[in-house]
Amino acid sequence: MNCLRLSLTCTSREEAEHESAKASSQDVDAVMWTPKIEKEISAWMGGRVPSPMQSITSSAFTACTELSVSDARVFYHLATLAGHMQQTGAHTFAFSIWCMPEFIGQAIQHPCAKAALLALGSHHLCSITRSSALEQLAQSYLTKACASLNKAIREFSEDNADAVLAASVMLGWSTSEKCQYAKILQGTSAIMRRMKERGYQCGLDVLSGELEPLPVQNRRVVVAYLSFSDDDLTHMRSLSAGLQRLVASSCHVELRTAARALLDFMRNLRLKRVADPVEQMETFNTVKSWIPWAPVATLGLGWRSIPVLLMMCYYHTVSIAAEPYLPAAVKAVFPHKRTQVIGRIYTALADMKPSYGDLPVTQAEIDEALDQVTICMVYAVRYRTLNIGR
Repeated sequence: MNCLRLSLTCTSREEAEHESAKASSQDVDAVMWTPKIEKEISAWMGGRVPSPMQSITSSAFTACTELSVSDARVFYHLATLAGHMQQTGAHTFAFSIWCMPEFIGQAIQHPCAKAALLALGSHHLCSITRSSALEQLAQSYLTKACASLNKAIREFSEDNADAVLAASVMLGWSTSEKCQYAKILQGTSAIMRRMKERGYQCGLDVLSGELEPLPVQNRRVVVAYLSFSDDDLTHMRSLSAGLQRLVASSCHVELRTAARALLDFMRNLRLKRVADPVEQMETFNTVKSWIPWAPVATLGLGWRSIPVLLMMCYYHTVSIAAEPYLPAAVKAVFPHKRTQVIGRIYTALADMKPSYGDLPVTQAEIDEALDQVTICMVYAVRYRTLNIGR
């Protein structure tokens, strides 16, 4: 299993623990934890699960009282974020949050998954606060998590295989440095390959469970699937045109910025073919940062709004559409599950009715959105047709 080991060019574990202790003394001021949050964290450490967590955690979570205060704050942040999104139903459109209940379950039972979850939570806190103290803390969590994962890999067995896979996925979401990301993505691919070779059944339904059927019986989808050529799909022309329509019509600056970034990424892919698998993974790092957190931020703009649902759909579709250019990277980010999210968004828009309340929407706007999401559905159907069952 040496090929799976992850390496980071940063501090040793002992140095990381020292830096973590030093940084944790500053992170309260950096994040500005409110008295209400501090009270909930204190109660949780005493055995009572805060209400936002209750929808995503098992009773075993009440026993997690051995966390340090700093660890508890990070754990609380990620768990309550996932809990709030699950309560609204928005989690079904954000792959990282959709994974959280099962990943938290692994973190309760396995040290490597717990360390990775802390790295992920601190990374997200750092991304939204831009705090130098939290940046230092996040790096120390990442270092310790990689050390914990390497130890688990050396002891790789059927009992810890799911935790090792979950930890590897979370670490991939936790690093922004492209060389580190490429190594972790290689590790994720190797773990999945080793599980298959040894006949280990993955127990993480969010990563390997049965796929929901796509709404392909819809006439709009069937006609579109038959009308697009392979050349058009490979070169992402219609996908680019749809994103350009979103840029032109959206009133959200954040959505327009994200759409332009996706357009730039696709344009650069077409200009330069990347053959080396490691370089493919480094190239994919450009969009990797959108995979765990940009969808969460986008949903925060109002997940029932048409432009937000469209942008969510494009996030996942571009990850699939990049496969002809970056096959090694795309395979490691669970594209088959992203087809499921695309199907869910299509269904949400198809079921939408005109309204004139707080979020007014006309039938013409719904039809325009369905035209755009249909392009995404074509990619989802094509991916499943070519890849599922291989």
